Formats: sequence, C-alpha cells, structure tokens
Amino acid sequence: MFTAVVIDIGKKIIRRLRLKINAPMERLFRSLKTENMPKYGYENDIIASDSIRDYIYKYYNSIRPHSHKLGLSPNKKEKYYWETFNSEAKKG
Repeated sequence: MFTAVVIDIGKKIIRRLRLKINAPMERLFRSLKTENMPKYGYENDIIASDSIRDYIYKYYNSIRPHSHKLGLSPNKKEKYYWETFNSEAKKG
C-alpha cells in the first residue's frame, strides 16, 4: 500500500516537472504559429525551414521582447545578465 502511494506521488511530481520544462518550448511554438506561419502553410520544406530558422534566430531571440525577461529579447537579456552579474562575480 505504502509503495503504491509513493509511486503515485512520484508520478505526479514527474508530470509537474515535465510541464514546467516543456512550457518554454510550447510558448515558442505558439508564438511561431501565430506570428510567422502562413494561413495555408508553406509551399515546400525548404521555404518552411528557412522561414522558421529566420523567425527564431533573427526575430524571436534577437528582437521580440519577452515580458518575463524585463521586456528584453533573450539575446539582450543574456547580454544584460553577463554585463551586470558577471562583473559582480568577478569582484567577489
């Protein structure tokens, strides 16, 4: 009986962790679908691949502001982090 309860609790914890780990990827796909994908799909795989790559590297990570990153793009937030906190770590 006790083992079954522990296994059940373990499964619930793993399920919650998977949701938290998967959330950023789900958000990226949602943004990609709503902001970049043509209404009737791409003409072919090459155009789709180029369009998605450009969206992620040239817009999503470089330009698009993210509310949970102080309104900065991921690249700008990372630069801000290294300029701010890395200098503090070097002093210590």
